[in-house]
Parts: sequence; structure tokens; C-alpha cells
Amino acid sequence: MGDKKRKRAVEAEGRPSKKAATIPAIDTVKIVFQKPRSELGPVIVSTPGFTASTDLALNTYRRIHEVRGSTRRSELLLHSSKHPRLDYLAKEELGGGTDAFLKHYVGVFNPKMGEVEVIEVPKLVLRSELRPHQDEIDAAQNAAKATLASQRKTLGLEFGTKKAKKAIASITENAIAPQGTSIEGVPKTALTAAVMESLAEVTAKMPTKEAHQAAADDAKPRPKANLQATTPAEVYPLEILVSKEELQALSVKNWQRAAETNEDVKTPSRYVSRRLYKLALSKDVRKLTLLKYVLVMLDFFGRLRIVKGGGRKLPPRDKLQGLDAADSLIEGIKRKFTSGSEMTKWHVDKFSMHVAAVTLLIDNFETDIHDIQEDLRIDHKQAAQYFSELGCKIAAMTEKERANYKLSKAEAGLHKMAKLRIPLEFPKQRVIPGKRR
Repeated sequence: MGDKKRKRAVEAEGRPSKKAATIPAIDTVKIVFQKPRSELGPVIVSTPGFTASTDLALNTYRRIHEVRGSTRRSELLLHSSKHPRLDYLAKEELGGGTDAFLKHYVGVFNPKMGEVEVIEVPKLVLRSELRPHQDEIDAAQNAAKATLASQRKTLGLEFGTKKAKKAIASITENAIAPQGTSIEGVPKTALTAAVMESLAEVTAKMPTKEAHQAAADDAKPRPKANLQATTPAEVYPLEILVSKEELQALSVKNWQRAAETNEDVKTPSRYVSRRLYKLALSKDVRKLTLLKYVLVMLDFFGRLRIVKGGGRKLPPRDKLQGLDAADSLIEGIKRKFTSGSEMTKWHVDKFSMHVAAVTLLIDNFETDIHDIQEDLRIDHKQAAQYFSELGCKIAAMTEKERANYKLSKAEAGLHKMAKLRIPLEFPKQRVIPGKRR
């Protein structure tokens, strides 16, 4: 029995291991760069602002853009509409500055060949948006139909024949007054007269279009604008945006000393960092203090936790201790832009437009929206909307502005200027007609 055990042990030692036979030892690893594939492959997807579900399935699409003449550019899209109320869309979002020239790669290791295959892949940003109700879609279609009918009527009155003009005028008259009225337009029957009088009383009490617009403007979260302003500086006075007590709670002496001794000052804000030394050396203490106010606001905003619905949640009190500002200023910011321990979506819009209005004061009412867009972590469309709500006109950079901001032509194409001009023009309230029954 002992001889058999020793014989089996010797055979086991001489038998090669299956694991050692399948994976050879690798002394060196070869890195192979592959050309970008024309077919679909792996991608990198980021989800800023929310956490995507692990079972989210996305469909792939390609959109072709004609850039110049016959030149075409292909864009990869990932889309999902399986959620009952949300649509998910992932696409490339080119940032400004050096980020626009970044490329991303994925490496796949092959242990048998001892190679790492490196492939260039696109980076996509996944965002979600609320799907519109069918009532909203129907209302938009009805509005489009009404607009087309109005255009046809205008063209007919302008360029139509006499017969066509007469027919259009007849339709208009019949819509205003029923047949059988007198020449003066006074209804002949007592019933019609009573109805017309009651309609006149009701319509006289109805708010006008201007009243509707004024009420909508008052309800918006933007700062209170001076509608009688004759210069851009009078639209949003300093005392409306930042009180004297808030400015006195801020100190900029350390920035001034650092600028005089050419010391490096690092801040988490792109907007502040690009303007700090120029303002510190210019001896403009008011604008430098406003820049410090913007830094405190952005630092406060960055410490809030994102919650569902686009709002923010205040952190514990100890998480706000590191802010470079007096406690009275922090408490004032909380009272102005939060509701209890939460910053709702309305308060987020109010906060963002308040910061945008202060940047207009600092930059002499003409500012590049890209830096503050990056600091608030929003896309270009949302940033442009905030400045438009303040009454700004959004335009591309001129050659002089590009030189002032020290941007190349390629970088300047990704930046837009917000300019506050007189007379003020705010976005109009969109009127949606009621659904027909």
C-alpha cells in the first residue's frame, strides 16, 4: 500500500499543471495602437449631476452634419426612451480651452499574445430630460398651425387679387359681427345686444397681454431690474445685488499683497483665477471685492449636494466652515437662496442669475460666459439662457475680444459673449393656446 502511494505521488509531480499549460509566462508586454474604427465600438460615458441606473439600455445612432459644402462630420448618439417620464441622451460635448483637444483611449490586454490593444474612443456625456406631455405637444402643433394661417392671410392681403382680398375681409367681418347687423355694427335684436354688453363687461376686467407679461417677469428668479435705466450700469445697481454689509465682510488684502509680490494664488474657480491678478494690480478695490464675493458664492454652491429635480441640499454646518468669508455673509447667502435646508430648482436659477449679474458688473457689462458656465457645471445652452433672462444679447467673439481673452480661433468658436445693452430686451412669455375640445 505504501509503494502505491509513493508511485502516485511521483506521477502527480511529473504531470504538468493545466493552468501552467494554457497561460504561458510573459516577459514583455507589447502595446499596439489601432486606428480609429469606422464601425461602432467602446465609448466612455460620464453622467454629471445624476447617477444612471446600471440596467439602463441605450440605442446607438449616427447623425451626419454637413460642415462646409461636401465636408461631413459624423456624430455618435446614445438614446433611451424606455423610462415612463424621462428621455436619456448621450452625445459629445466639446468644452473650451485645452479640453477641446483631448482624446480618450481604451486599452484591452490579451494575455495569450502578451499585447495591449489601445483604441481611440469618443467621450459622451449622458443627460436626462423630462418628456413632454401630449397636451404640450398638441398645443405646440396648434400654435404652429395658427401661425401658418396668419401668414397665408397676410400674404393674401398684400399680394392677392381683389377677389381674394374681398374674401379675406369678408371672413374677418363675419368673425367679428354676425350677419344681420346694421351698418354701424349695432346688433338689431335685444338678445344680441344683451350678450354683447355682458361680453364687454367681462373683457374689460380681463388682464391685458402686457399685464400677463409683467406678472410673469415678477415671478422669474432674476434680480429686480430697473426698467427706466438709460445706461447698462443702472439696470442692476450694486446695492440690489450685494449689500454694503456683505462687501464689508470680505477682505482682499491677501490678494493685493500676492499680486504685488508676484505670488501664485490658486482658486477653484476659472472665472476668478483669470481675473484676479489684473484686478488686484489695477487698484480697483470694489471690483476685486466683488470677485471675492463671486468666489465665496461658487465655493458655497460647490459644497451643496445635488438632489432629484435639479435642486441642491445644504451640507452639515461643519462642511461650510472652510469658506473664506465671515459667518454673517454665509448666513445671508443661505437666507437669500435657500428654503430651509434645501435649494430648490427655482432657487438654483435665482442663485445662478445673481452670480451672472455680478460678473456683468465686474466685466463692464460684456463677459465671456464660458468660465462661469464651467464653474456652475452647466451646459452652454443653460448658461446662455441665464444671461438672456438678464436682458443680455448673446453674440460670437470679435477679433478684438478674442485677443483680449488670449484665445485661438478654434477656442474662440466655443466661447460666446453676453452683452448688456439699452433698451432692455427680455425673453417673452410663450403663450400656448388651449386645447380644442
